[in-house]
Amino acid sequence: MNHMGSSSTLLRFWVKLLARSTYSVTTSQVRHIKSVVVFVLPLIGLLSFLPNGAAQANSLGVALNKGDYLDWEYAVSAWTEFQTGSEFDKEWDQVMPAYEAHQDLIAGSRDEVLQKLANHPQGDLIKRGHDLRLVYDVWKDAYRSILPPGAKAQPWNQLSGWNCTYVKRRNIFTGGCNDMPDWRTETDVKNHNAFIASGGK
Repeated sequence: MNHMGSSSTLLRFWVKLLARSTYSVTTSQVRHIKSVVVFVLPLIGLLSFLPNGAAQANSLGVALNKGDYLDWEYAVSAWTEFQTGSEFDKEWDQVMPAYEAHQDLIAGSRDEVLQKLANHPQGDLIKRGHDLRLVYDVWKDAYRSILPPGAKAQPWNQLSGWNCTYVKRRNIFTGGCNDMPDWRTETDVKNHNAFIASGGK
């Protein structure tokens, strides 16, 4: 059974801390800041998916079960349809204000949350905001898995070997390793290209 229970005090602290540096800034700043704080995602992921959090825990610390999402079809479409950073940013800007303003509704069982949102005028936006954040966390964790140290230098969406395995373990949306949406920032792209040019050294 998937629980959408109320967050612990520690989780709320981290969410509010991240909110100050991500959700309350401009779109371009959001993606830039997220690329800088990638190292904290595993910790945030683990805190976010405690039994009383928004989703259940798994070994990777990100939402890798269909039941973690309020609208699974939307979550899949976010991965497959928002292929560029600008498309992602447009959706983020549209759904996150409602989600941030009503995160208190994400409490109780999954069915209880869905019932509350069904009766809320911004219910659809809140659901999308919740799920888009989880999809982004999965994407960022997948992207992080093919970066140094340890990963082999390979071009974007041309992965093989362990790099492909790393991404497949996380990509529950399509199961592939070479169909990741390109939500990288300009800095991400520059650093990734430099990594490839160096041969992974």
